[in-house]
Amino acid sequence: MLAAAVAAGVTSTFGAPIGGVLFSIEVTSTYYVVGNLWKAFFCAIWCVCSFKTLQNIPAIKFIPETDFDKIEFFGNYEFFSYALLGVISGIIGALFVYVFSQISVLRTKLRFPFISG
Repeated sequence: MLAAAVAAGVTSTFGAPIGGVLFSIEVTSTYYVVGNLWKAFFCAIWCVCSFKTLQNIPAIKFIPETDFDKIEFFGNYEFFSYALLGVISGIIGALFVYVFSQISVLRTKLRFPFISG
């Protein structure tokens, strides 16, 4: 029943029952029993229904009220900078994979006795 507890926790935090069930499958994927899928989904639906019902009662405050300033949008250069960051990160990631695959090939070809692997 760990999956149902995880699903209920994620559902009550984010208000997303299907996301809670999928996250519980992901977390407990090595020992997830398929029969618990409907139990976790039922628990998540029950959790979100009770949360939404209790939220309408004025004496109960689950979500504190905040007074943040509205964040303004600064223009199109933000999109360009994020796209550039994505391209640079992709190139660095591809270079990282290439270098370490070459190191792995080199290790198998040379067979150094002092390198464990």
